Amino acid sequence: MTSDDEIDASLAAVLRKIRALGLELELDHIPGRRSDNIALLLAALVIGIDDKIDKLIHRSAQNVCRWSEADDSTVQLITGLGIAARPTAIHLLAQRISGTRHLVICDPYFLTSIKSHSPENYVAAVDSVLPETLKTLEIFSGKRKRQPAVAQKLNHLFKQRGIRVRSYKTDDIHDRVWISDSDQAFSVGTSFSSLGGKCAFILPLPRDDLRAFLTEIGVRKTELPVSKSV
Repeated sequence: MTSDDEIDASLAAVLRKIRALGLELELDHIPGRRSDNIALLLAALVIGIDDKIDKLIHRSAQNVCRWSEADDSTVQLITGLGIAARPTAIHLLAQRISGTRHLVICDPYFLTSIKSHSPENYVAAVDSVLPETLKTLEIFSGKRKRQPAVAQKLNHLFKQRGIRVRSYKTDDIHDRVWISDSDQAFSVGTSFSSLGGKCAFILPLPRDDLRAFLTEIGVRKTELPVSKSV
């Protein structure tokens, strides 16, 4: 027959393991500390472990990037990690503006490419994101932020696809915003050249913000020179 001291020693060893898991259970919680009460300890241990697992699962779920699985009510994060990040991000942006006939792109660095993308690859990416339905395109890019090789190839692309372009140069617009048919807009957390290379949000603009932003753009259009090429 097992003595009380042996039971206490066994319980103490188990309790040390429980505390190592971050669970709270003391020897005094076991009434009488008899062998027939070990079941209480085990039951408490199982419940505690189950609760800890639930918390870990919940915490992990909060850190998961859900863009491809999300519905329209979920905040959508582009993860800029991994070899497929850029084409995936471009594809998802293309889905957002699918069917657009008139597109406005506000991006200070839209006419530049980063070192990791050649002008050819950059323009190919632009080609892939612009919908086949697109007829007119307005671009607001930054002053003195234009790479001739990129601009030349973009002009060739727009001419080839029959897209009418109006290009404005201004430093008054900081955020990257894509506006589809003056009806919906998306705030993009990074320039197109860096899309997929950094963690960035692409978030739909609320209606009131879109109307206010369109008003600001309208004012700039009356003040800025316009070009039919970039």
